[in-house]
Amino acid sequence: MQNNWVSAISEDEATGETAEIFSDIRATLGNGVVNLIWRHIATIEGALPWVWQALKPLYVSDVLKNEAGFVCENIRLPEVSAFPTAVLNAVNVLDHDRSVIQKILDSYNKGNAFNLLALSALTVLPANHKKKVVARQNFSEDISIPDLVKLDSMDEQTRRLVLLLSELGAPDDNNVIPSLYRHLVYWPGFLSLSWSTLVPLALDGRLQSITDLTYQLAGERATNIADVVVWGPEPPRAEEAMKAIDKFRISTISRMLPIGLILRKAAG
Repeated sequence: MQNNWVSAISEDEATGETAEIFSDIRATLGNGVVNLIWRHIATIEGALPWVWQALKPLYVSDVLKNEAGFVCENIRLPEVSAFPTAVLNAVNVLDHDRSVIQKILDSYNKGNAFNLLALSALTVLPANHKKKVVARQNFSEDISIPDLVKLDSMDEQTRRLVLLLSELGAPDDNNVIPSLYRHLVYWPGFLSLSWSTLVPLALDGRLQSITDLTYQLAGERATNIADVVVWGPEPPRAEEAMKAIDKFRISTISRMLPIGLILRKAAG
């Protein structure tokens, strides 16, 4: 694993317009976290307000929710059984812990599904088809989860486990540590079970196949919602922002959505 991690602005370090947009993202999605893609876009000058303004009409409409649900329901996941209570208890994951883990996974699966569809919608229409529409309503679901744990605050064993999980299904030049694993470090035992569940899928190629199919499916479904995107004037670093978005869509979000869905099944 590389040490040149992808740059990002953490939620507790955000100020000014960035902090306001982060708050708007949380409120609009009804989610307990601002996903890494947004925190990375925030490091590119002018990109965060440009991309959020373009996509917010999608996030406050029903069309994104419907398409995201379709994608999640049609990802061909492997058969996974829920971890028995005795197994979770053996690794110090108790009943009340399981419910919090489920909420964390629900939060990330929602965010990853919405973000994958919305960000894909940025790329599927030619310029002469881009048009403006009026946003409608906010989503009502609210998910509250614990704070995200910083990598340098973990003990060495847990930190290494997070990095090992981050490598599963990732390209050789991967420099992204998915925030999901950092959010689950409150329960190292659950991360260990996650490793045991995911590593066979990575070794036999199934995880890569699922990732590729997820990316393809999201691109196909994004054509149904792309006309809701509101395009504003491009910032100077718009090309850099779009390249970052494409990299996240292809190698991170399309991988972490099925992984999150697999782990949610395992969590019961």
